[in-house]
Amino acid sequence: MTDRHARSDRPDGCVRPGWLLAPAAAVALILLYVVAVWTVPGQVLDTQVMLAAGSVLASATWPAQLLNAVSPATVLAVLCLLVALALGLRGTVTAVTAAATVIGTVLASEVLKHVLVRPQWVDDAGNSLPSGHVSAMAALAVAAFLAVPRAARVTTAVLGALGVIATAAATMSLGWHRPSDVVASVLLAVGIGSAVAATAAAVPKDRSGGGSRYLPAGFS
Repeated sequence: MTDRHARSDRPDGCVRPGWLLAPAAAVALILLYVVAVWTVPGQVLDTQVMLAAGSVLASATWPAQLLNAVSPATVLAVLCLLVALALGLRGTVTAVTAAATVIGTVLASEVLKHVLVRPQWVDDAGNSLPSGHVSAMAALAVAAFLAVPRAARVTTAVLGALGVIATAAATMSLGWHRPSDVVASVLLAVGIGSAVAATAAAVPKDRSGGGSRYLPAGFS
């Protein structure tokens, strides 16, 4: 059951889209960090938007319920399902790519949160960039996009985006994270997913018709 869209006819000398998207996401993340965290206006705007989100959703109960549901156990369970789906539909390489995207994003998110510094110009709060919850949700969304057939990618992308938006709104409404934190999380997931997928796409394809199935053309 080989996906006819899985193989790329792109000449070897051409740059794969993933190798363009990954550095673009990295540059955007760095610029976001510099502007939102290392400038006074950026910190002020970031905090004001977070407080506004908290005001709008002050009486809502779903943010806490949603964030409680996005636990390490839940993320691991969904990841296992996505890996199994990718393995069945696209083969070992895509399954490994999906797993590496989620694991890499979650680990990178934790490292950055402890390494990055936030100057205390507006308040005495420490660094919270990026959001672990949003990073996990965004990484799962990217992994799902990689795992599903081409016909289901648009629907998967929309559902994934809605999940990320809901998680982002929940973290901001509870005062856990600022807007820059959640945007950085999405950029991190997209960047890592693109880099991993582009790397995996360079693995020699089995052209016998009975081997592995590979990556969606959009990421290769």
